[in-house]
Amino acid sequence: MTVAVPANVVTGLLGAGKTSLIRRLLAASPSHERWAVLVNEMGQVGIDEALFAGGSGTVRELPGGCLCCTLGVPFRVAVVDLLRRVAPDRLIIEPTGIGHPAEIVDRLQGPELGPALRLETILTVVDPRRLAEQRVHDLDVFRHQVALADGLVASHGDACTSDDWDRFRFLAAACYPPKGLVADGRDADPSWLTQAGAERRALLSDSAAHEHDLSPDEAPALEPAPARPARHVTASRRVSACGWIWLPDDCFDYDALLAVMARLRPVQRLKGVFRTDQGWYAIQYDGTDLVAERSVWRRDSRLEVIAEGTMDWDGIEADLLEALASA
Repeated sequence: MTVAVPANVVTGLLGAGKTSLIRRLLAASPSHERWAVLVNEMGQVGIDEALFAGGSGTVRELPGGCLCCTLGVPFRVAVVDLLRRVAPDRLIIEPTGIGHPAEIVDRLQGPELGPALRLETILTVVDPRRLAEQRVHDLDVFRHQVALADGLVASHGDACTSDDWDRFRFLAAACYPPKGLVADGRDADPSWLTQAGAERRALLSDSAAHEHDLSPDEAPALEPAPARPARHVTASRRVSACGWIWLPDDCFDYDALLAVMARLRPVQRLKGVFRTDQGWYAIQYDGTDLVAERSVWRRDSRLEVIAEGTMDWDGIEADLLEALASA
């Protein structure tokens, strides 16, 4: 039986430092492993392969367009060629900095490439110096890159001020789902490519737990199974909270899911991301309205609820399971 090759996606805006991070990771890669890199460039004249020259690993460029827009035959052929010709122990994909990466992730996990690849950590490279620019935060592609990532890696650390680092830490702390890795690119470590997914086993975000002085109220179920989420209940004298994680293959009926969410109001906090029969959605209760927006998150479905007093978590979980779409 063919063993799926571990694959990673490294995203970031143009000039963020994606290639520099990958070069550091390649330089630190295990000597007994063969790594391959697929680099996408907008222009017809590729330059990244030259930038990788002299380093370890096999690099192939796919110039002439954004992977997110040209995900057809050229992308599939390039991936299959690398897998067959190099037989790598790991494949790293670097999309162009102006591309939306969610479609790349969908393709890597789809029926054509999914059996041959095992998607591991998705890293987004962020230049903290640019976080002072509002126009960066206004870019859809930047918001999508940050939302999709398992980990955020800061670049150009030698040139960053203390204010730059504060902005980077604030960006990371504001993310939901919380990031499994927040790091300085100067400390590039190959373990980043596998650890972020594992660190996502924390079902409630650190900020939620600290804000409400929550402590475990039951032994957590750390491993979700099909149609059986992992669950972790925590509580304090004032509030209780519960977090769930479902496997990415579990798909919810969108209308049924919204009906369950509506019945949970009012609560102090409700945040979730779900795979539904109408696509991936982020759902939040802001204290007044229940808001559902398209999401680029693809790792899993998850929900975090914090409420005053106690809640019937078993009953809520049963309602959520009823909202799963029929196979």
